[in-house]
Amino acid sequence: MKILIITLLFLAALLKECVPVRFEYLGVPGFVLLGEPVWLDCGYELEGNELYSVKWYKDNVEFYRYLPSDNPSALRYKLDGVYLDLERSNATHALLYKTEMQTEGMYGCEVSTEMPHFRTIKAEKELYVYVIPEGDPAIFGVMNRYPIGSAVNVTCVFGPSKPAAELTWYINGDKAPEAYVRQRQKEIYQNELETTKSRLFFVVDPSHLRQGTLSLQCTASVSLIHSKSSIELIVNDGSSGAEFLHVPHVPPGLEGPSITGSVSRYYVGDTVDVNCSSARSLEPAQLQWFVNDNEGGRMSNPNHWNAWRS
Repeated sequence: MKILIITLLFLAALLKECVPVRFEYLGVPGFVLLGEPVWLDCGYELEGNELYSVKWYKDNVEFYRYLPSDNPSALRYKLDGVYLDLERSNATHALLYKTEMQTEGMYGCEVSTEMPHFRTIKAEKELYVYVIPEGDPAIFGVMNRYPIGSAVNVTCVFGPSKPAAELTWYINGDKAPEAYVRQRQKEIYQNELETTKSRLFFVVDPSHLRQGTLSLQCTASVSLIHSKSSIELIVNDGSSGAEFLHVPHVPPGLEGPSITGSVSRYYVGDTVDVNCSSARSLEPAQLQWFVNDNEGGRMSNPNHWNAWRS
């Protein structure tokens, strides 16, 4: 029995010595808006080992290293598109104080321990740079009046952006039938920016009216993360029940939906309890939740919806 206990203690000590350094998380955001700063977070557990170095790479080219035994400990290397704030970077974080198109790429953190158990681990994640226009989608081709039986033939344009936006049409707050969307196209520029166009065509009949009003809305979504919309209202002008006057309207308040109640990091088993709020508008907003680009639910009223079920 004593021999068995001694053997088990020896194996436990041996396993303890062999425990390697490990990653807990790699905090590289999936995307950043052009010009904004970005924090790169390298979370690791040394498991009792002593840190030798932390190195950051972009597309396998080193741009920052931290060696606690050196003086100074932090060192940066010039690399196109990487604007490192050396003073605010350390053994676990690297700050890029601004971003440009060349900032996009694969970012990796490499952690090494001291001898005698010299071990190195590395994790990588892709960072994309998004370009979002300041303005809302523009609707062209709206006529002053639309008698019953006349054709609505309008075009929505949004861009240039990166990545390309997905345009969605709504009639009185309801998604327009696919048969009404006659054309979708994208124009690509040399700087990888894209302008998206979508044409809506249908013949006006009484079923398109809601309390005497016809509302058209074009929504632009960039990778289901950033959304903007433009509304055109066609209202009864009082001269005839069959004629309508075009009145442009831009919703006041926020440019797009806002999410509140989130925290900076979630772990497996945590509860996600957040709220989505739309901008003020004449028609109830159509709110949709997406989890990893998969639709999680849709609600048209009210303008606030709790997402704890996500």
